[in-house]
Amino acid sequence: MAALEVRLIHHNSVRPGEPAQIFSMLDGYTGANNFLGTGDPNVCLFDGRWRMYLGGFHRGFKNNLFEATLPPGMGPAETTDWTFTKQEGDPKSAKMLVPQPPKGAWDHYGLHEPCHVIGPVSSGDEPVRRIYYTGRASSETTGTEGQFSIGFLEWNQTGWQRHPEPIMSGRGEMRSALGPKVIYADEKWRMWFRMAPHEPAKGIPPRSQIFYSESDDGVTNWSEPTPFSEEADLISHAYVTRLEDGYCMVLTRVPNLHGEDFYPPQQILLSFSATPSGTPDDWSEPVPVLDAAGGPDWYADGFFGSSIVEINGRLEIFFTGVARHRTWLARAFERLLRLRKPPIPAPYFFSIGRMTIARGGESHP
Repeated sequence: MAALEVRLIHHNSVRPGEPAQIFSMLDGYTGANNFLGTGDPNVCLFDGRWRMYLGGFHRGFKNNLFEATLPPGMGPAETTDWTFTKQEGDPKSAKMLVPQPPKGAWDHYGLHEPCHVIGPVSSGDEPVRRIYYTGRASSETTGTEGQFSIGFLEWNQTGWQRHPEPIMSGRGEMRSALGPKVIYADEKWRMWFRMAPHEPAKGIPPRSQIFYSESDDGVTNWSEPTPFSEEADLISHAYVTRLEDGYCMVLTRVPNLHGEDFYPPQQILLSFSATPSGTPDDWSEPVPVLDAAGGPDWYADGFFGSSIVEINGRLEIFFTGVARHRTWLARAFERLLRLRKPPIPAPYFFSIGRMTIARGGESHP
């Protein structure tokens, strides 16, 4: 399928080519005081309301999954006023989707990179709803000791329930499976995900490769993963969504968390296909739509955890931006000079953002 022309469009006060920032580690999280950081926004429309599922590093020093919503009747292109779903009885704390898994569990230290999927109608005329995610078995988020696998939550009448075992693990030296991007299409659960030996720490060159697998029920009998990208491309996320006339994939490369010179160019790219194919040749050559080079501070060192939805012929892309690498002391001093509180101590800082893309030759104000 030939690549479709894409270009940035003007949106309210956002200048052409400038994405909107939604949440920021540097500025903190208004109305939710239990976060230290958030990322990996996965946006969907369900039950008449726009929802964002995201990973959050909370004050228990572990990661879990959370939900934010837009006001009823509002869409992602109209506002950035996302509000976290709050813990019952505690209006200042965002609610975890599930309790933190028990010590010793394969995902005890972290639930990351959520992907909400609506499947076929099950008993009771309700569709299957799942959130696939990356689970972390080690306290280390980067470096050679960390190991990750893929599992899921499923919705029932009492809320989200965690499936106890992982459904996908790494292979050989690529021992970790991460970043599940799943859709249900043509009576198959289809997953694009990455395998890597580890999440790269400072000074360690990154390794990452996207693989494809499919299953009849989304739980068991996943096909043996087949390569979807070349390892040399260093693609870390490949999220697929259905369009009115086919399918779109948004891709990002391994982000440059530590501002090092051996990382690939940091871009958000789009690719298109007529079918939800796991064969790379069925997809168009990726088109870059946003480049970190020369961009603002909040995404100057790259992107990760993107998702995409189509609304009235426009593509809304949500992503995590990695702020330009600077020491915490430098950032704290800069903020104090502006009479602002210093940020939480962290080796890097993330923001969640959104950008709007017009397809074809459309013209929008």
